[in-house]
Amino acid sequence: GTFFNQDMGVARDLVSQIAKAGAPIIKGEILHDPSIALKCDTLENYLANDGSVIEEKISDVIERKIIPLERYEALFDFCKSLHLEFVVSVYDKKGADFAYDIGASALKIASSNIVHQPLITYVAQHELPMIIDTGKSTFEEIVRAVQWAKDAGGKMILIQHSPPAPPAPINQQNLGFLNVLERSFGCPVGLSDHHYGEEMLFAAIALGANCVEKGIIPDNLECEQDGFHALKIGEFEAVFKKCMNIAEA
Repeated sequence: GTFFNQDMGVARDLVSQIAKAGAPIIKGEILHDPSIALKCDTLENYLANDGSVIEEKISDVIERKIIPLERYEALFDFCKSLHLEFVVSVYDKKGADFAYDIGASALKIASSNIVHQPLITYVAQHELPMIIDTGKSTFEEIVRAVQWAKDAGGKMILIQHSPPAPPAPINQQNLGFLNVLERSFGCPVGLSDHHYGEEMLFAAIALGANCVEKGIIPDNLECEQDGFHALKIGEFEAVFKKCMNIAEA
């Protein structure tokens, strides 16, 4: 994600350390246009490092993370130089076209856009693997989104189970839903992990998840949206090796 908040030096450092740890692929997002968030007072609630709740306008969160496309291109060219593939969430047609043109390995529909038929249809037409994040969706919304993608020509679809953030209680992680999704749709499934800690990654892999996703932050990051449940970069290598060992076993 954009935990580097427009500081491209921090972004490159995170990418370098992820590549050095042996990861074959990195996940980011294309946030280039602040108009994707309405100019309104809708609030985003997230946890500070001490567990207290912070409220910030969604439009303000987006504004401080917006990066011009040419800076994104330089960052993903850096990924390529390290032989690191990349997957990105896209929020508009221009971002989808850009990600496709610069060589993204897959495109993701964020959970907030699972009801966004024009975007889902457009992304599905790019003939790349497509990840659909289910977030707080109803099952009906998931079925509908997958059908939109298939009707538009999407053939390589991965459905991602995404327990809510701030971190949901343990009894609301509902990891068995991975198996429900796999049986219901007959396609690969994955976990977007919002748990404080890494054990949900391990459990999801053991349950047969085809991919796991977790935010990676600088070790010294101050309070930030989604930062409470992200993994510090200094911890990444050890957790990554455990994930790979469990998958192989």
